[in-house]
Amino acid sequence: MKDFELMIKQSLHDATDNIQADNALKERIDFMLTKQKKTISFKKIAVGLVAVACLATVGAVARGQIAGLVSGVNLTKQVYSVSELNNDADKISDKISLPDKLNSYTFRSGDIEKVNKVDENINKIGEYLELYASYGDLTLTIHKYDEEIDGVDYPLQKGQSEETKDINGVSVYCHTDKYLSVPPEYEPTAEEKQMEENNEIFISYGSDSREEEIFTSVSWEQDDLVYSIFTFNDVTFENMFKAAEQIISQQ
Repeated sequence: MKDFELMIKQSLHDATDNIQADNALKERIDFMLTKQKKTISFKKIAVGLVAVACLATVGAVARGQIAGLVSGVNLTKQVYSVSELNNDADKISDKISLPDKLNSYTFRSGDIEKVNKVDENINKIGEYLELYASYGDLTLTIHKYDEEIDGVDYPLQKGQSEETKDINGVSVYCHTDKYLSVPPEYEPTAEEKQMEENNEIFISYGSDSREEEIFTSVSWEQDDLVYSIFTFNDVTFENMFKAAEQIISQQ
């Protein structure tokens, strides 16, 4: 497993050095880290107008032989109107309908990206499409239910909060996770390593400096689709549930 992690770190390090990306891009990467419950290395790759965010994990992140997920962000495929993204959403399901605003947050951009499932040797063994929609402080993702990825229950991170609420007959789950975002070359302390081992914190590599953050997400299943809204900003559970209710009511 360690060799797999080093392979990912080295390949990403060799391929990238001088690209800057906005916070929404890293939030998408950290959200996938949350789903996989493992440490990742994060780097940004740019070629002309194309920016790619690669990620992978070690350890079992789902059922079967999946060892990690790899996703990309192509800036040339970004759309900046809800109507365009709603049209593109048909690639996933014709039941998806997105609002111009989510709570008080206005739609900024979105796209449909392919997520590859890979084994320990980074061989592709499957894929699925995922919709991303940025509403400023909030990011929305949608994909078809996948038993290998979504059929796994993960324990709540120690010391964090959770709440489940019924909204129009849909069970909606909200929770927080604690992150330690660090530079790629950062070596965690013994205490930080123990906290990660105890499921008290996630360590995310790729930031410019060491920073502790709280990640809040709300998720639910509806019409064989998996919806998630997440943020690193200070958004209350009440407002996260309101955002979820808006999406649920519009489908």
